[in-house]
Formats: sequence, structure tokens, C-alpha cells
Amino acid sequence: MITFKQFFSTHVTDNSQYTFSFQKEKDCYEFNRNGQAGFAPIKISTWYSWRDDCDLIHPALAQIAFELNDLLQDESFIESNTYLFDKEEYEHNTRDLFIKYSNPEKSPALHGSYLASGNLVGFVSKKIKNEQFTLQIGSRFGNKFLMSIIADADGFLELKDYGDVSKNGWLEWLLIFLWKTKLKAAYRLGLPKQYVSSNERLQRVRGNIKINHLIGNQELYPPYECSYREHSYDNEVTRLINKTFHSIPHKNMISECNRIHHDFLIATKDKRVPTIQLLKSGRVKNPYYSTYNEVVKLSKMLLKRQTTGFSDNLSDLSAFLFDVSMLFEYFIRKTLTRSGFQLEEKNLETHRISRGNGGTRAIKPDILIRNEQNELEIFDVKYKHFSFSEGVNRDDLYQMHTYLGHFLHNEEVSRCGFIYPITAERLGQREHIIKNVIFQAGKMVDFEIHFFIVPKDKEAEDENYFSDFQSSIH
Repeated sequence: MITFKQFFSTHVTDNSQYTFSFQKEKDCYEFNRNGQAGFAPIKISTWYSWRDDCDLIHPALAQIAFELNDLLQDESFIESNTYLFDKEEYEHNTRDLFIKYSNPEKSPALHGSYLASGNLVGFVSKKIKNEQFTLQIGSRFGNKFLMSIIADADGFLELKDYGDVSKNGWLEWLLIFLWKTKLKAAYRLGLPKQYVSSNERLQRVRGNIKINHLIGNQELYPPYECSYREHSYDNEVTRLINKTFHSIPHKNMISECNRIHHDFLIATKDKRVPTIQLLKSGRVKNPYYSTYNEVVKLSKMLLKRQTTGFSDNLSDLSAFLFDVSMLFEYFIRKTLTRSGFQLEEKNLETHRISRGNGGTRAIKPDILIRNEQNELEIFDVKYKHFSFSEGVNRDDLYQMHTYLGHFLHNEEVSRCGFIYPITAERLGQREHIIKNVIFQAGKMVDFEIHFFIVPKDKEAEDENYFSDFQSSIH
């Protein structure tokens, strides 16, 4: 059995619904997920533990749901507390609700309460009644799935010695894994050079001579007190990354980056700079080294995690979130491109429909394939559950009909459909492609549902997982 606090920090996953009921005869709560039995009862062994645990849960969930869902409308909060994969190309859903929570009885206990999660996963912390409460939402497919699509989408398929998630913690593991993945990608360009200001006594004038030196040296005898700017590997970005290397406690997770660490250590002469100063580091302005900006953001998140738990004030709400549906779409597009499909750009604004107020809105299907016959194939990537009894969600189906109605006006569309992730257990004996047809604008278009089969993420070490994952891609 587990406690409420343990449940909300370890058992909640994305795109899931939970209801809670008190079992008096067992003296414990049971939770139901997506209409199925939960993992384990939540233990409430004594009246005192009930009071200590339950009294905190309702106000904590209610306050986090209210505050966070409001903050997710704020661009500055999104920029500081969320990680967006390729945000220049992919439209993120971070303004969606993090959780929906209702307690119909309005009591401290959770009996009859309802909690629903969406596409946002990650970590939220809030101080409630002088006690820190943590809500952590993971992937319903497991941590190996997240790691695999992150690594595969970024082109890093070596997944040995990735670290023990159970020991390091889900959030800690994810941050470190993202950081080293982005660092390896940026490092291919070399260490970032930036203009830095230097002050030095020189025999020849360089840059500007300090005016105080001129007053006491009117004959202008060397050496001269000069200030100048030069390109240097020893800058705020390299120092920030070097500091991050030192701050990561789980060295086994970054063992394959030892050579990279050595280069940053040499470049910065391993100077010790206060963390609070490094957290003020700006973005890399040189466009050649712009890929380091992702590393800079993740470095700051890791340093904050080590020092203050994301927030400078523990009484404030702090968070680290990312949109797993956006990541899954990114992964699918990369997979199709590598497989030889010709995909249209995602962020084109050329296809627009009327908004009814004189303006227009761009329509951007997730996948637009131009096949060898110069026909279009239109697909949307959906990370949500697929219901075999209900079929495609109504709003998603209407959206696909909107795409067809627009593109069939000027193009030949040969097929359309959706791509969903699913476990082999849920798919059962069904085919991994469901084929139908859609009639639109007097034309018949092939309509297909494709499933990406996610290998089962066992708690025990499974050496076959990543090879099974690659087989699913093929």
C-alpha cells in the first residue's frame, strides 16, 4: 500500500482519469483509472495518518489546478517553466489544462473526487499549509518510451548506461537525459565562442585606454591599462555548462560525455562562478551556435533543481513541464522523413480558411505527404487514447473533414487518416492499420488509422526494449 503523497508523486500518468472511493471495511482508499482497477490501494492505517495525509490533498490539488491552469496562459511562465521541442515548427498545446480536479463533496477527504490529466507531463510543486506538495505526471507508456522518442528524434540512438530512473527520480532523469542529448547535438559545432570584455596591462594599446591611467601617465609610457573585446571560449555559456557538469550528482548518467566535459573544463580553466550569476546568462547571439540555446535553458533548469527546486522561493508554485503530444508528433515526422517520405513544411501559412469575421486562419495538418503521383496524403498525429468502440474523437474527425474540404478544391488527395501510439496489449489481435473510406466533395478518399506499437516498459531492466522499439519504427 502507498500513501496519497506517494501516489501523486509517482503514479499519475498523462491522458488518464482517476476516481477515488473510500473502502471502510479495508480502511483505505482505492482509485480507478480509465474505468479499470487501480495499481494498489492507498493505505490509511490510523486516524492521525488520515488527517495528516488527507487534509493536505484536497486544497493542494484544487490550488495547483487553479494556479497552474491560469499560469499556462502566460507566455513568460511557459518560456521559463516548460520545454518545447522544436517550437519554431510545431504548435504546442501548453495552454491546455495540466489537470482537471473536482471534489463534489467539498471535504478534505478524496471520496468521490475526480482527477484528469492531459498531454502535459512533468513536475509541479507548491507549498501548502507549510508543507511542500508535489504532483508529478509521467508518460502512460513509461520512461523508456520517453527516452527512446527523445533520443531517436534527435538522432542519438546509443542508449547504453542511461541511468537508473528508479534511483535518480523521473524528473531528474528526464532533465539530465534531455540536457546531454541537446549538448551532444550542439557540441558537433564546437565550443561556443562569444565576445567577452577584458582588462589588461599591455605594452601596446589595444581597444580603449582607461582614462584613470591617462591622468597618471600623460607621457603615455607602457604598459597601458586597456579594455577590449575579443572572441573567447571562456564565456558565460561555457561556464554555465561547465558548472552544470559539476552539479549533476549522478555521474553514471553523463559518463559518455567525459570528453565533452574535459573540453569545457579546459576552455573555462574551471573557474568557480557563483550559481546566481550563471543563472543570469543570456542567449547565444551568434546564429552559428544557436543550438546551444536549448542547452543553456536546460542547464539553468538543472542548476535551479539542485539549488532551490526550480523556484527561488519555495512558497511559490514551481514547475517543469513539456508537451508529450508535441514530442510524439516530432518523432513521427522525423521517422517518416528518414524513411523517404516527402513531407510538406509544417509551419506554412499558405492554406487558410475564413474565420467568419473578415479574417482567416491557417490550417496546418500534422503530416502532409506529397507522393510519387503528386497526390497529397493528409494525416494527423494523436497522442491520446484510441477507442475501438467509439472510433476517432468527434472533433478530430470534423477537423479531418475540414482539411479534406479545403485541399480537395485544388489538389488530388489519395488518402488521409490518423496515427496513434498504442501498446500491443491494447491492440490485441487487431491489424496495426484500420482501413476505411471517406466521401468528401463527391470524391472517395482512403481513410486509414495507423498504430505505432509501443513496447511494454517493464519495471525490471529489459535489454530488449530498445531493439523492440526500433522494430516498431520499421
